[in-house]
Amino acid sequence: KPEEKPVKTDPVQQMINETKRNYESGSLLFGSRQYEEAINRFQKVLGVDPDFIDARLMIASCYNELGQYDDAIREYGTAFAKDKNNAKAKEGIVNAYFNNGMKYFNKGEKSRAIKEWEKGLLMDSTSSAIREVLEKFR
Repeated sequence: KPEEKPVKTDPVQQMINETKRNYESGSLLFGSRQYEEAINRFQKVLGVDPDFIDARLMIASCYNELGQYDDAIREYGTAFAKDKNNAKAKEGIVNAYFNNGMKYFNKGEKSRAIKEWEKGLLMDSTSSAIREVLEKFR
């Protein structure tokens, strides 16, 4: 009877598979609104590949859903800095600035809200939502 050799797994392939599993798991967690745990999974992905833009965008989306707009802006900004043509990153930043402005406005901090909206407008001068609030509250 021939001796069976143990199957060797390529460590690089193992890392790739683990990264895929973490990304897929993070996406499922996001879909079920478990944002904190999703962030943990996506951060594991970035630990292996810091340039994995979709993972960074998902982290930003989680922060946005959690109402942590400053964190969302930071993550969208990092993604945008790595890929200036990434429409999701640009749209995400603009939405996060809009939401952050609304947060400040609802707390009675009108001047701080206006500053956030103006930052969003600098990113996308065509944003009708930001233009409307600025026209209304400036």
